[in-house]
Amino acid sequence: MPITILHARGSSLCKSFQLADGKLIKQELLHPRYFRLETYEASNLEQLSALLLRLEDDPSRLIIRDQALAGVDVTHPVRRKKADALRPPQEAPFVDKPISWLMLDVDKQPLPPDIDLVAQPLEAIEHLITQLPVEFHNCSIHYQLSGSAGVNYVDRVSAHLVFWLDKPTTSARLKEWAKAVNSEHRLIDDALFNPVQPHYTSKPSFPAEYTDPFAGRRSGLIKKAQAAVTIDYSVVEKVKAHRQTQPQQQFEGVSGYENILAQLGDGLGCQGFRTVLRSATASYAASKGREVALATKDALKDDLRKRIEAADTSDHTHEEMELRKSDSYLDALIDSAIEKYGDANAAAPYFDIVELPLEEAEEKLNQTIEEFSERLHKYCNSKPLDFLPLPSLAIKATAGLGKTSKLINKLISRNAIELGDIHYFVPTLALSEQLRADLDAELSFEVDSTSLGLFTFSRVQIIKGRDKTDEDDNPLCAKAALAKDVAKLGLSVATTLCKSGKKTCTFYDKCGYQKQFGNTKAEEQAEAEISEFNKVFSEVKVMAHNHLFLNTKGRMRKPKLVIVDEAFWQTGIDETLVAPTDLVTVNKPIALFIFQTLLNPDSPPLLKALRDAGYDEWQLEAEAEEIEKEVAVKVDIKPDMKTFEQDKRLSLSAYVVKAHILLKHLSAELGRVDRDESHVVRYEPKSNDKKNKKAGQLVMTTRKRLNIDSDTPIIFIDATAQKEILEQFVESVDVVEIPAQRKATIHQFTDKTFSKTKLLSADGKLLSQVKEFIAGVASKGSTLVACTKAVKTAICGDGNSYEEASFVNFGNLRGLNDYASFDNVIILGREQPAASGMSDQARAMWWDSEEPLRGLQDKSGNLPYMNEPRGYRGIHRGSVQVQVHPDRRAQLLLEQVREAESEQALDRLRLLRGEGKQRQVYVLSKVPLNVTVDYGWGWSEYQQLLSLWEEADGVLPLNPEHLMKRCPVNSKGMTRTKGLIQGWKRSEMLIVNTIRKSDLYVSEYRPVDSSSRWSSVVIAASVVPEVAKTVLEAHLGLKIEMKK
Repeated sequence: MPITILHARGSSLCKSFQLADGKLIKQELLHPRYFRLETYEASNLEQLSALLLRLEDDPSRLIIRDQALAGVDVTHPVRRKKADALRPPQEAPFVDKPISWLMLDVDKQPLPPDIDLVAQPLEAIEHLITQLPVEFHNCSIHYQLSGSAGVNYVDRVSAHLVFWLDKPTTSARLKEWAKAVNSEHRLIDDALFNPVQPHYTSKPSFPAEYTDPFAGRRSGLIKKAQAAVTIDYSVVEKVKAHRQTQPQQQFEGVSGYENILAQLGDGLGCQGFRTVLRSATASYAASKGREVALATKDALKDDLRKRIEAADTSDHTHEEMELRKSDSYLDALIDSAIEKYGDANAAAPYFDIVELPLEEAEEKLNQTIEEFSERLHKYCNSKPLDFLPLPSLAIKATAGLGKTSKLINKLISRNAIELGDIHYFVPTLALSEQLRADLDAELSFEVDSTSLGLFTFSRVQIIKGRDKTDEDDNPLCAKAALAKDVAKLGLSVATTLCKSGKKTCTFYDKCGYQKQFGNTKAEEQAEAEISEFNKVFSEVKVMAHNHLFLNTKGRMRKPKLVIVDEAFWQTGIDETLVAPTDLVTVNKPIALFIFQTLLNPDSPPLLKALRDAGYDEWQLEAEAEEIEKEVAVKVDIKPDMKTFEQDKRLSLSAYVVKAHILLKHLSAELGRVDRDESHVVRYEPKSNDKKNKKAGQLVMTTRKRLNIDSDTPIIFIDATAQKEILEQFVESVDVVEIPAQRKATIHQFTDKTFSKTKLLSADGKLLSQVKEFIAGVASKGSTLVACTKAVKTAICGDGNSYEEASFVNFGNLRGLNDYASFDNVIILGREQPAASGMSDQARAMWWDSEEPLRGLQDKSGNLPYMNEPRGYRGIHRGSVQVQVHPDRRAQLLLEQVREAESEQALDRLRLLRGEGKQRQVYVLSKVPLNVTVDYGWGWSEYQQLLSLWEEADGVLPLNPEHLMKRCPVNSKGMTRTKGLIQGWKRSEMLIVNTIRKSDLYVSEYRPVDSSSRWSSVVIAASVVPEVAKTVLEAHLGLKIEMKK
């Protein structure tokens, strides 16, 4: 039986401690990206124990349960990744095969009072064995006490327990078994059975002045009657059967509660315990209300305890977790949530963060970039076998803080450019031009040449796509449209259309697209031979986001740093429609089976159906390879063919190419996950909706692979970055959040969504009101309006302005600086895609996730969204019902499209520095955003007050009796009139700022020869006091005097 050993030369793969203030402090464990692959043959536990004893003194090696694929080159480094049909073997070389040994990781189990861990380690191990399922009790065992044993505690025991199995077993089956064993009491860390999970074997490293409490006795072999264990897997079915008989959790359907608790624990993508538990109980109390929350308090506590016990607690001590589960802690937590959020009108702020003053935010940004720069230099100057951790960072800072300018100044121009080329990715070509100007200001220099004279040497190059034009407006690629179709089918544009062997495109030598790349081999040779080459000739290559997923990098020198500016994830989602008949036409058994399964509504979920039919990932891969051979025959497009002939052949062969891609992706999914439902492909039923292009089609959704070498440092700059999304594209990334205080007055109307449907309704009433609002705000200063494209067209027609206000549409505004100095911004409505569209994007993003997508009742429109109460930060205006997706991950993407896009829009005005302006932000949507709101308003009340002002015709008395005489249409009844006056006083600032080209002033009046109190009157600036006095006297029927 081969044992897989991974060797990271020069790395320390063991738990390490340092002394600080007399205390032992555990050091962070660094995770190498590449290893040397070794194997060791063992046929029984004694041989395996001998290996483990040797490895205990070797901190550069560890073992894994997985086996390497045949054909993996052991002379070259490999990554610790599960095999993937979409990745080369060296990058993803390991498969989960049945093997004959297992290691159990048992953590912090309490010891009886009569066992002293340090004095009696063998007795502690024997006690630990008694806690395992009975089949382990009389089996031989190799043990190793954990690195923390005897250091942080002596009343509990943690250890690795290694057994030989009577039958080889996969890690997937063992994980299922471990979860079942843990259902009653968490005993075994099932993470050890994750794909390619490291099994650390080295003893801990202590400082010289500290003595290892288990020196020479940390591990050993204990022989017993049975040489191998026979695991009782029946516990898995027993637990499943028990769960099916249990009632549904009464908390099911409380979307906020469930979604928040999905982040509980210390595992990947989780947020710990304290904040998550606080947010979850707040959401529960707000959604259920005080009475129900109080009545179900005990049940809530039980549920929270179960969630805590089931969560990953690897970063917390046993005492900390016991505290979290205690009555005192949970009672205080729940009581506080009910007190704060149990009332019907209360809700916790959904975005509950603390914004930093500008100076603190700038300091944190500078420090973050400096630290990254230092890591970058150490990494780039290190040797391959130093195994330094890859610098990978995301800066999530409020727009306008200066992320880009500081990166250029502190990182690129000062030192990173001297390391080599930098690839800088931005959303659009237009932003590339803007960035080039900023970079040139820092990087370009003048050269006095004898032959050319004085000229400016630029170190910035924009790499354009094939569909763009050169400086003379000539198309870069003569076959750009065809190239797009070729790429969409997953074929190589370079070998299909440009050059393959001796055959080249007719336009190749004059191709503007090809000329962008120069002589890469000559540059690489010069870099190797000339020590100072990079200090002068390295460049910043600026590209649009789509190049992140193309093989553009293969045409250039390998960069020393990649910078990705703004969110790019939507570019990384691939959605392809496949006609069901394409699977029939290829006439292959598995393809036909997939066709029949997907189109039969009574069939089981696709992945389950494939497994039940006996198909595995390798059979799907084999059929995909058969189809791939047909692709080569049927497509047979040569670069030197005429364009019309290439287009014709591509059209005729598209069906077989799509079938090949579908099987390829399904094979990868089947090999990676155990769930029943496929995220890669689904069938969209036929419908009468002509706008639904997916109807009657197979919808294939996948996440594109980021085409950046895994050992290239990378930094993301995005004000709305999400770690969980980024880590679908890169292995790991540190996210530094820097929220800064905005210097603006933020108003939000909280009683309407201002949806596209409502704004564009047939009566046109709401749109007319909004247009008047925009005109009023625009009359006070330069104004930007952000809205959906359809609403923009309804207001502006084919233009981009209305009543002096400039318009931009959602989805087309990231990175824009044109409006930085504007006075006002209006966020009109929100961008909310259909729930089915968000589901497809989530399937693509998490196609390889074990967790199935939470189902939707309806696959079209917005009906599948459910309502959830949310609160605002900054104002206590109660909760509002916000539409959310039932699936946590789809909701995460929805917030990137809806909330984050609105935040990006308001930050097109650079609000952090004020610049001496009293800037106003108006959010015409009730959806809470990640901003601190100063004033919450009601649109209905606002319209009533505008109607009142219009009837008042520039003279509005704030005395109830007098107002009823002046404005009888709007002021009916004393109670209503008093309410209007209170509303006016409360909203006067809003009205002053939004009435078109009109200012107001307030005066006081009272009847002549009277000792009665003075009353206030609001007067338009265009009305002089004498005229106002005459108007009031006429309506009141008495003489008045006015204060001067």
